[in-house]
Amino acid sequence: MLVEAIMTAPVISIAPSPSMRDASRLMLAHRISGLPVVAGDGALVGMVS
Repeated sequence: MLVEAIMTAPVISIAPSPSMRDASRLMLAHRISGLPVVAGDGALVGMVS
């Protein structure tokens, strides 16, 4: 099985500056359990789960 068969797309991400409340709302709205944290230049800087 390939990763693409089970991945979530499009990728929903968040910048480092929003609150955890905003991150929680975003995850609930999209029914996801993890949220990549992406800097302004597109670099992955962390993960919220």
